[in-house]
Amino acid sequence: MNAFKNHQFSGPVTIFHGRQLPEAATPARYAALNATLYDVASDLQALEARLANNVTDQNLKGEDAPGNADVTGYVGATYDMPVAGGWRWNLSADARYSGEYAYTQTLDPYMQDSF
Repeated sequence: MNAFKNHQFSGPVTIFHGRQLPEAATPARYAALNATLYDVASDLQALEARLANNVTDQNLKGEDAPGNADVTGYVGATYDMPVAGGWRWNLSADARYSGEYAYTQTLDPYMQDSF
């Protein structure tokens, strides 16, 4: 990350707060570290907002949202009648149709065929 290059850090030390370190290390000043973390967090928030608005960074104004077919339909029928001994006879039929629709939100989307 380039954000670390913008801030000055101390040089390597082997003793820190009066204690011997197992190897040389470079302690960061808290202000520089906090500024770096703030920069990284700001970049992530900007990226998150961009992705939330449009993953592909394409102008999709006026395009259908993914998963929305132009035509869909559902129809069902049931016939039910009593039979001897308290039993009932039931016959049902259902049909469903969905036109093709995009399942990705891009200018050249993957399409689901009608079914």
